[in-house]
Amino acid sequence: MITRFILVLVTMAVQTVIAQRYIIQFHSPPGDREAAVRDQDAFLNYLRGNGTNFNLRYRYTDVMNAVSIELLPPIAPDNDDSDHLTMKPTMFLTQTLTSCPYVHRYWPGKRYTRPKIVLTPDDLETGIPNLPSAHELTTVAQAKRHHLDGQSIKIGILDTGIDYTHPALGGCFGGFEGVAPKAQLSAWRIFGCDGDTDDDIILQAAELAAKSGVDIINLSLGGGLSAWQEDALAVALSNLVDTGIVVIVAQGNEGRDGVARTPSPSIGQHVLTVASTDNTERMARVLHVMNGSKIESSFEYTLSDENQFTLPNLTNLSSIQTRAACDPIREDLAGQMVLVPPRGRCTLGRKASHLQKAGATGLLVVGSDEEEEELSLEKIQLPVIYLDEEDALVLSNFLSQRQALTLNFASKPLHIQRSGAEPSIFSTWGSDAELHLKPDIAAVGGYVFSTYPVRLGKSPISFSTRKKAESRNYLGSYMTMSGTSMATPYLSGCIALYMQARGRHAPRVIYRALANHARPVMHTSLQPQLESPIKQGAGLVQIYDTIKSTTEVDPFRLALNDTEHFKANQTLQIKNHAKYPQTYRIIHRPAIAVSGYRLQTSAVPARRPAYLNTSAIVHFEPETIVLKGGQTGKILVTFQPPVSALRDNHLLYGGYLQINAEAGTNATQHETIHVPYFGALGNQRDLPIFDAKQGYPYIGNKLGEPLSGHEVYQFDRDVLYLYTRIGSPTSILKTELLDRKNTTLGEIPEATQQWLARNDHSRDNHDYMFDWRGNIKPIGHRRRHHHHHRRARVVAPGTYRIKMSALRMLGDPQQTNDWEVWYSPLFDTIA
Repeated sequence: MITRFILVLVTMAVQTVIAQRYIIQFHSPPGDREAAVRDQDAFLNYLRGNGTNFNLRYRYTDVMNAVSIELLPPIAPDNDDSDHLTMKPTMFLTQTLTSCPYVHRYWPGKRYTRPKIVLTPDDLETGIPNLPSAHELTTVAQAKRHHLDGQSIKIGILDTGIDYTHPALGGCFGGFEGVAPKAQLSAWRIFGCDGDTDDDIILQAAELAAKSGVDIINLSLGGGLSAWQEDALAVALSNLVDTGIVVIVAQGNEGRDGVARTPSPSIGQHVLTVASTDNTERMARVLHVMNGSKIESSFEYTLSDENQFTLPNLTNLSSIQTRAACDPIREDLAGQMVLVPPRGRCTLGRKASHLQKAGATGLLVVGSDEEEEELSLEKIQLPVIYLDEEDALVLSNFLSQRQALTLNFASKPLHIQRSGAEPSIFSTWGSDAELHLKPDIAAVGGYVFSTYPVRLGKSPISFSTRKKAESRNYLGSYMTMSGTSMATPYLSGCIALYMQARGRHAPRVIYRALANHARPVMHTSLQPQLESPIKQGAGLVQIYDTIKSTTEVDPFRLALNDTEHFKANQTLQIKNHAKYPQTYRIIHRPAIAVSGYRLQTSAVPARRPAYLNTSAIVHFEPETIVLKGGQTGKILVTFQPPVSALRDNHLLYGGYLQINAEAGTNATQHETIHVPYFGALGNQRDLPIFDAKQGYPYIGNKLGEPLSGHEVYQFDRDVLYLYTRIGSPTSILKTELLDRKNTTLGEIPEATQQWLARNDHSRDNHDYMFDWRGNIKPIGHRRRHHHHHRRARVVAPGTYRIKMSALRMLGDPQQTNDWEVWYSPLFDTIA
């Protein structure tokens, strides 16, 4: 690969005052620099004319016509405080939509975390640069045999930067090769070595990448919560696609947060969103479940601390119920490896502490090492073994049969070779609040052998090379890693091969070609059932099939919507680009259906969805069509939703329309095209917004504990903490103050939001907390063109309650029944 440059875009300044950051978008379209500058200057002059203290961070003209600003506290306090006014930037910016006709909308600034990458420990990888197996899965190997290498294609990487000292970046090294080794790489560093980044920094990087002339932008983000196409990043990156740049974004690694989790900017209308599948070749730790000398079953596992623990060859297996593990354990568990059920009323660290005191040899738990911090806090010295949920269930079933079982831990990692790609468990589930089909496609992202920064390289990885002396300096600079952040650059390389072979087409043309020829993969444990499209999109990229294709099918994905808005009738348009006739036969390949909600216990989707073997009924007219070279034909498709008792639980169903093309004597030439579809049983509008089953919303103390009495607040020193937990995204969250007669007095700005994402099961996104200090935007508030128009009034002493309203999904703000409403208990305020 040819590495061009690295540009650092990480802000290092330390803010000494609390600033509120916003992105302001203007009406003039992006790309017209003169009009954009005129809009931006007019707005900035408006701020200065009203005495607003602000800091201009960035201007944008290509990704969108916008500026990023920080609104700072006033330089000098207002002398007239008789009306108890307090600065409220959101009120001020809302009024600019009327005061400044060139302002289109604004977004509060957002933070994004570094993408999560799972590093396979060095001692597992004793010599398998496994890219060849990934290349076979994706037909990259065939493309390479036809001498495709990404020559002259420019890829812009927005991430943590590129280690230009690495020997694999800029020259040939070793006996393995990436996807597009001769593509030109440019890097814009938007993350530091640790920590988060701001969305306006990402936008600035995208702006610079576009101006540099890249063909492809590769972006991997973590921690994005917005589930709406109206988010700033989603809008801006979709704008870039409209200019001809292919934008590829990771779907995310929140696969354990349930369905409907697609973040921004992955949800962007025109960006290409990538899910992950696992490589077929890897090294793994394996344990055998023994019944005497007989192996009952074998499972892969990961270990909490690879370097600290040596597992015994044979150990007894016992089961502890969640409630027992949460309380001190009286029995002696010496020599016992304990299977601990997931979750419960206490943390994994607490369970491990009790088991350690009881003498247990180790723990087997469901999931990943996301709770390692809890183990550290509890000073756990036991090995913790992580299993997949399905494997833990099998173990539990063995124990329920009261068999005397032992565990045999293989003495060294074993080489695992699977027959086909499987969806990565960490890959984030689609779709989104408005039932757009995301992700778009999948690439290999699980167990990928890749470069690693030279200075961060750890244990040596042994593999044969003709330059052994030279390679010793760099053997620690390769790691096997997992994440959609690995799948994203893999797909970028595939598209570089396509562009080299077929030319730089419009992004939509490329997206359609990739989706048409992707291969749907099967569910990991329910084979031969296909995995749902909301997990894998069109399927695993097949780049050589895409390059040599002679057929296109449009649309390349179908979103059937929910029962209320069901789109039963669809039309597929097939075009034969070959010079000879082809016969097309269409069949239906259903995928496994997904039940993602447990509404009897919570409005938030379950961590792991349940699966159901049910599907839509599909009819085609005609089922076979013959097209001459260059001819276009149509197939009418009629869908009937599955009949299921889980309609009220909003079952998500889907599958693939498979079109088999045959040509030549005795049908010697074949081509297979797939079109994914999905729909939802029930009405999205009926999904609850507030997690009432878990007691939300509520007024609580600073620690999050609910307050049930008639509370009294003195707002010059007290704060009212308002908590809510959102089970489904809402485009409008409106919070108002009512008097004791339920008359609306005004809006609480802090707790009035747009495009709010749903919560999940993580610690960082479990619920929303709004701290209210008594400020309201009064009903009938007059818009005044001076600095007071960005201020809110503090309520007078009295008795009040709060009304919180959330617009249901696909709801109409003008319809009362489309709002979900909560009223707080009465409370008092005093002077």
